Amino acid sequence: MLKSSSIVFVALIVTRFFGFLFNSLLTKNITQEEYGSYTFAWSTAQLGVGLLLLGISPATAYFVAFNRGKGDLEKVKTYTKTGFLLVVVLVLFSELGFAAVNRLYPNIFSLKKELILFMLLMFAIHGTGFFFNLIISGYRKPEMGSLFGATTPIVSYFSLIVLSSFGFGFYQILISIAASLGVQYILCALYVVKKWGFDGKFQPELTKGLIKFGIPLIFMDVSNGLLWSAGIYAIKFYDSFANVGIFSAASMITGVMLIFPQALLSIFSPVVSELFGKGDKEKIEHISSYIIERLLMLSFPLIAILLLFPEGILKIVFTQDYSSGAVTMQILSLSAFLTGVYLFFVTVINSSGHPQQNSKLMFIGAISNVISSIILVKYFGITGASMASLISSIIILAISFRWARQIVKVIIYRDRVSKIIIALASVLPCIYLVKLFLTNLFQAFILSLVILLIGYFIILMLLKTFREDDIALVRTVFGETKLSAAIIKTLQKGIS
Repeated sequence: MLKSSSIVFVALIVTRFFGFLFNSLLTKNITQEEYGSYTFAWSTAQLGVGLLLLGISPATAYFVAFNRGKGDLEKVKTYTKTGFLLVVVLVLFSELGFAAVNRLYPNIFSLKKELILFMLLMFAIHGTGFFFNLIISGYRKPEMGSLFGATTPIVSYFSLIVLSSFGFGFYQILISIAASLGVQYILCALYVVKKWGFDGKFQPELTKGLIKFGIPLIFMDVSNGLLWSAGIYAIKFYDSFANVGIFSAASMITGVMLIFPQALLSIFSPVVSELFGKGDKEKIEHISSYIIERLLMLSFPLIAILLLFPEGILKIVFTQDYSSGAVTMQILSLSAFLTGVYLFFVTVINSSGHPQQNSKLMFIGAISNVISSIILVKYFGITGASMASLISSIIILAISFRWARQIVKVIIYRDRVSKIIIALASVLPCIYLVKLFLTNLFQAFILSLVILLIGYFIILMLLKTFREDDIALVRTVFGETKLSAAIIKTLQKGIS
């Protein structure tokens, strides 16, 4: 289990890293208007999959896992075949309906014909392909799904390098993005077929059960989608695709804040689930306090850099044109930080066997984001969208913390958190001086980043902030290697 989680950990980091590189290069090869329209189209396709495919894919994955646990492999294959054919039919009907609506109301999306085709293509690829990704999870192989997921940003990035070097334009780039996503899902499908087969029989009588189980999951999928895309739609409604592009760029950068929370939870989520199965709440409380501390320790330096260098980062990563999103990025970084924390409480709630509570939680957050976006974007533009995101994150964090505390006692040790805050506060004056005296943004950013990471780590060591749990985490991620031994030897000097 831990080996599987370690693979997920690495795959998540690789996915985020290449996604970052891809978006950075993409914005340098297309206009803000084009980047905004691309983001809008892809967001709409993803939201459409969650809304129109009736939750069939996650429902099928559940029945695959359920019947696999019972040892009924024949029924597993039957559900897989039935679920897939049902998804294909829904995709075809949705595409036809989508095309009809766009023909009757051509201004409903305000997209050019090529972007409409791109959106339909992404909907079809994501709708059918994501099915196989979830089936892999149903067979309890999430690490393989994560590895295949990393292929999309990697292939997209290198394809973009080739296309840009030959001077290809926006629409050729869109085709390469769709093809990259197709590569990921083809690999998923081939893996499923080769490892478990795809020779089950289609049984129409199973469709009713799949739809009945899947429809409640729509709320979860759509809510998750609206949590990060409501701002995009509000900006498009009140403003322009150019500002959608700026907001998306700022949001993409602050997504760096979620790398460590998602990676940590990929390792500890199965452990927490297992401990709930054993009823070992004391161990869960211990792990909970550790994860909260590490989320804060890893997030504080990132949020400090994002708050201090918003304009510089946008100029370095993207172009001068995106620097107007500096305030938006600062607010979104706070929202991303809170999101990283509440993801842990969501994991606790889910692992305890109460996933329906998380559905309610995400629905509340999505509604608050939609309402806040409609109100705030009208008056504050893209800054209003980031404010709406922050409000929804605060609401979800407050509710999830309260619900999680009803399940287990989440202990936050003030002395340990104080050490983390002291370590960060000790380094910030040096960074401020660098920013004050160095006029070159790139040099100031790089030097500040180096000072922050080295100084922060040294002070954490001096304050004895690390724990024996860190040693176990290093062994889990890196195994018994020379690198692992070197890291452990260093960390042991900072264990209290």
